[in-house]
Amino acid sequence: MMESLLKKALLFQAEIASMASEKVQEVASTYVEKGTLHDADAKKFVSEVREKLLATSKDVEDKISKLTKMVQDMGVPGMNTGSKSSSSSSSDNVEDEIEKLEKRLEELKIKQEMAAKHAKKDN
Repeated sequence: MMESLLKKALLFQAEIASMASEKVQEVASTYVEKGTLHDADAKKFVSEVREKLLATSKDVEDKISKLTKMVQDMGVPGMNTGSKSSSSSSSDNVEDEIEKLEKRLEELKIKQEMAAKHAKKDN
């Protein structure tokens, strides 16, 4: 679940960067059409903004990767590590314990029924 959320955040961030890049291109084109900005300057401006957006995007991606790794190392449930994680192992252990307790409960129920039958015979 957590990994899915981080992936969605990364995709959302990439979409925002793409939309920002498109908007910068539109604004630059508008200034060129109005004569406020020369075509070469507009292209340079758009290129610089795209480079900064890509750098920011890469930085955010790196931070999300580090966060994902940190959360995986902590063993937070819902994180897929590619190998059997400690949280997965813990879940298996819990399931095993539940199964043992259920068996023990059944044994106790049987013993209780047998004791109740034996008590009726004695009366």
